[in-house]
Amino acid sequence: MAPKLEQLGPCTSNGNPNNEDMSDGTTKEVLPGILYEPHSFRHYAPTLYLGKGGFARCYAAKDSSSAVEVALKIVPKNRLTKHSQLEKMRKEIAIHESLNHPNVVKFLSCFEDNINVYMVLELCHNGTLLCRIQNAPGGRLRDQSARMYLSQIVDAVTYLHEQVGILHRDLKPGNVLLSNNDQVKLADFGLALKLSDLPCSSMNVCGTPNYLSPQVLKREGHSKESEAWSIGCILYCMLIGKPPFEADTLEKTYVKIASCDYSFPFKPKICVLAEDLISKLLISDRVVRMKISAVKCHPYFGSKDIVGTQESYSVKRKENNMVQLSKTTNFDQAFGGGFSIGDSGIGSEGCLNARPRSVSDCKALYKQLLLGYYTVSDETPRLLDFQLNMVSKWVDYTNKYGFGCVLSDGTHCTLFVDNSSVSRRRGIEKEVERYLMIADIDQDPWTFLEWTTPGTVNDQRLAKKVRVVELFSDYMDKELQPVYEHSDIRQQLDALVYQKRCGGVLLMFLALGTIQINFLESHEKLVISRDEHGRLLITMVDRCVGFRTYQLLPCAATPNRPNCQKVQQLLNKACRLLEGDKAVLKRTYYATQC
Repeated sequence: MAPKLEQLGPCTSNGNPNNEDMSDGTTKEVLPGILYEPHSFRHYAPTLYLGKGGFARCYAAKDSSSAVEVALKIVPKNRLTKHSQLEKMRKEIAIHESLNHPNVVKFLSCFEDNINVYMVLELCHNGTLLCRIQNAPGGRLRDQSARMYLSQIVDAVTYLHEQVGILHRDLKPGNVLLSNNDQVKLADFGLALKLSDLPCSSMNVCGTPNYLSPQVLKREGHSKESEAWSIGCILYCMLIGKPPFEADTLEKTYVKIASCDYSFPFKPKICVLAEDLISKLLISDRVVRMKISAVKCHPYFGSKDIVGTQESYSVKRKENNMVQLSKTTNFDQAFGGGFSIGDSGIGSEGCLNARPRSVSDCKALYKQLLLGYYTVSDETPRLLDFQLNMVSKWVDYTNKYGFGCVLSDGTHCTLFVDNSSVSRRRGIEKEVERYLMIADIDQDPWTFLEWTTPGTVNDQRLAKKVRVVELFSDYMDKELQPVYEHSDIRQQLDALVYQKRCGGVLLMFLALGTIQINFLESHEKLVISRDEHGRLLITMVDRCVGFRTYQLLPCAATPNRPNCQKVQQLLNKACRLLEGDKAVLKRTYYATQC
């Protein structure tokens, strides 16, 4: 039952109860306490901060009566001081509450107190479609996945238009959520409008610039045809990795949209049927533009039902890896027991846990950084809501054995000259000692081998590698000081899969997706990682200032804040020095504390 919102208006409450200002200018997110819904006598316990947008903050929460996980959208009343803001809130609740479709986020309930309005929504564990695109190999989706998602997006929008008479007005990958089984869930009805309110209520230019149609820019109003245009932009973004009219300034984007100035790149090449469908949706004349009802009849979809046929990234591949290993390696002889084989086991978890599956995946992201596709966000530094796992100290003995390092979670990694990688984590308290090996880092996808005790190794070559890892570990523990360590013992071991040193800069890739750049003279570091929502982050580590973390945004404007500019300049400098690719004089021994 929706709240009446009678009390909304000017509020004497000041400050935000959900965060704390820190002395260094950052904001620490604090979870709200247990929330009580008086209509149903339910209690909700927030468990995780999901993000914010507009006026609202979103949290994952648990319903204490049923243990069901939900999403809580919390809007402070002191942000709803204007009549227009209040009306927008009322409309969003009324529209979303009336919707019932498998491809629309479920509106469960709504309540309020003196400080906030609370919307209880279906929780989508796999994040947004935008996050899925950014985390996909090469930063784009394959046709099979794109067709599956597009089919469900069309179903959701068709339901809105034809059954309940609603225009969404902000269709974009960021407003498409994905459930546990990768089912599309259309979200965020803050700009939604009833078709019965047309035309006078739709003349404002609202929505996200990259997905606006020409007639919306000309203030001719939103319509079903403008939503067809947005769907064409979404398909282009899924297959190419960026919106079709993206430019370095908002003005240039608007000019490109108005003139329908877009093209299909030579690489990545997409199928001709996809190009044809996009071309029929991105037509300036809305009368000629393809109708949404005709989209799924296009040959791009073929004749079969494509829903539920997305690629599987882990379970089936695990079985295949077992077969490959049994053909190439006799692990029964190499081990006395206590080992397991498989690929990374990641990817099937969806956007929240998406990770690279090969060195080429890591290099794809690195290449995007080199090309300037990502820019440091113009914001105050944020606090990480997870423990950053980075290289804390390293030793280079590639002239004979390989490159060793210690991660901040205590994992010791060695990348050997024969392209194998071995990781070791000592047993702590009740934790047993654990080992992980990637037999060939150039294999696509990687094959992981794990075991628990060194005594199970019977193969002499592998035993020698374990011994080298132990020697590197002992040396670094005794002689080098870590720049950062934490006690968060992750369930999954990480591994070093790539390193390159030139121009006074050291570049390292970790198997779970972290990219680290060390400046050897100044000891400044840049650590590129993803948070659990798939957002790409860059952390600058400086001896004087400490840790500063910012989001990396695709094709954003150059930041204006001095701190953000410095991080951007460091990233640009590292790329220049690394890709100068001057040969590094090989030393028989080189070590450092980070």
